[in-house]
Amino acid sequence: MENILASLGALPMFLLMFLVLYLLLIRPQIKEQKEKQLMIENLKKDSRVVTRGGLVGKVVDFQGKENKYIILDNESGSKIKLLKSAVSSLLEK
Repeated sequence: MENILASLGALPMFLLMFLVLYLLLIRPQIKEQKEKQLMIENLKKDSRVVTRGGLVGKVVDFQGKENKYIILDNESGSKIKLLKSAVSSLLEK
């Protein structure tokens, strides 16, 4: 039995480290990406959103193939065309 463990060397330690890294870093990030993708897919008109660039506004329309773009109306009255993927979060009404 000792021969087998000695021949494996540091392999079990590397496997354990990978498992810990996966559970602490990779898995939560994947979960967060799925939640964000679901939020973007469920955008509706009149949703108040914040973009990656810090713009705050209300979604007034969808355009493009598969509604790839949103038209965002900020409170000053100007309308901006953005990619849906630029939305970072939803604001409560």
